[in-house]
Amino acid sequence: MFSQQTHGDTIRVVTEADIGKGITAESDIENVDALITNVPGVPMITFYADCVPVFILDPVKKAVGLAHSGWKGTTLKIAVKTIQKMSEVYGTNPKDCLVGIGPSIEMKCFQIKEDAAKLFKQNFHNWESFMKKKDEEHYTADLWLAIELMLMEIGVQKQNITISGLCTCCNDDLFFSHRRDKGSTGSLSAIIEIR
Repeated sequence: MFSQQTHGDTIRVVTEADIGKGITAESDIENVDALITNVPGVPMITFYADCVPVFILDPVKKAVGLAHSGWKGTTLKIAVKTIQKMSEVYGTNPKDCLVGIGPSIEMKCFQIKEDAAKLFKQNFHNWESFMKKKDEEHYTADLWLAIELMLMEIGVQKQNITISGLCTCCNDDLFFSHRRDKGSTGSLSAIIEIR
């Protein structure tokens, strides 16, 4: 099943009733950028073309999450909110989580203007760790590091976070990229499921 994403911070708890939504059945999962479940055999899918897929596994409570974290979702801390929702619903402890940060745009390819930079500055006390001024009008931002730092702040262990290190913008033979292709591109999908 998959959701219609809007670069927000809404999280959906997926149950057996959601199986096949958007694939073999009509879906009511709209305006949702993260999915969580503890139901085996329910593949959850989100779509990307530079944004960051964040895969979350709680091997103790046997629950998973999948967050679509573009720059807006990152400023809204959707990855953190996804783990917090897993804690609320399944009893997940962040220190138990294994997190994968999938292929997405890397810092050298990701340029933002002051309006976007302002949101990072407002929402991150440590924004200078992952954002650098490029010129008078632009910054570059490392979304991978921003997500890693925010997850570590809530207790996810550094050694439990894996960053793919693959840039969607640089690797045109492997990935679609919204920025590289100026909006005329396809989508990548991220899939997670409990067996």
